[in-house]
Amino acid sequence: MEDLTFHTEKKKKSLPFLLFLPKQIRSLGVLSVGINLLSILLSGLFYPNLQASIPLFYSQPDDQQLVNKEFIFLLPILATLIHVIHLSILRIAKDGNQTLLRMFMIVTLALELLIFVILIRCISIVS
Repeated sequence: MEDLTFHTEKKKKSLPFLLFLPKQIRSLGVLSVGINLLSILLSGLFYPNLQASIPLFYSQPDDQQLVNKEFIFLLPILATLIHVIHLSILRIAKDGNQTLLRMFMIVTLALELLIFVILIRCISIVS
C-alpha cells in the first residue's frame, strides 16, 4: 500500500511587500501601513466638506496659520514619504540587529501616529 499523506498547512498570508521584514516586526509594519491608508482615506473623505482655508501651521501667528484646503493632503503625503523611506532602509538592513530594526519600526509607527493625530485635529477644528 502507498502512503497517501497530504500536507495541509496553510501559510499565513501577509502583504507581499512586507515579507522582507523579520517576523517579529511584520505586525508593526502592517499596522503602520493601515494607519497610513486610513490617513489617506480620511483626507479624501473630508476634503469636500472642508472650509476654503484650514489651520495647519499652529506655531505661526494667527493670520499665518491658515492655508488652502488642498494642503490637507500634505500630511498623508508626508506620512507616505516617511513610510517608503523607512521601509526602504529596513529592506536594506533586514539582516542587521533585530533590536535596532524593531526600534526603527516603532519610530516609523510613532511618526505615522503623530501625523494621523495632527490630521484628525485639523479636520475636527474645521468640520
